[in-house]
Amino acid sequence: MERFITFIKNNETGEEFISMRKAMAGAHDNVMKQESLKYPLPRFTVHTTYTDIELRDILETLDRWTGTSVMKDLNRLENRLDAIPQLVHKLSS
Repeated sequence: MERFITFIKNNETGEEFISMRKAMAGAHDNVMKQESLKYPLPRFTVHTTYTDIELRDILETLDRWTGTSVMKDLNRLENRLDAIPQLVHKLSS
């Protein structure tokens, strides 16, 4: 199982946010389909989905090519992402 992070826009408010779900490795198309059902057009636009590993690779590449330290920010984001499933679990209990 991998953690997928999907980027979504609320077309009514302009707010951009993420949604997370766990799915089997390589299930990008299925995750996009599920998120599109959960957040349907025209109210939402589901942009794309990445695994957390893919996002880490993207940010490491940015670090290398731009000389900007985004890995520090990624570690803070990762700590927040790790806390979210625990919170959801507590709320659903």
